[in-house]
Amino acid sequence: MLEAVEALAREGRWCVGHLRYEAAAFDPAFDVHAADGPLAFINSLRGWPGADLVDDNAP
Repeated sequence: MLEAVEALAREGRWCVGHLRYEAAAFDPAFDVHAADGPLAFINSLRGWPGADLVDDNAP
């Protein structure tokens, strides 16, 4: 998954998302609870929403 996200970022896309605490279950050294949803969620955007609304002169 991280390789796919990196490839999208190299194409100039914005990648945002989250990785759940329970994703540590991929490492048997950690003891975690069963997840009740996806372990990771990533979204990629061609541009940052509202980027044209940013005031570069703001303090």
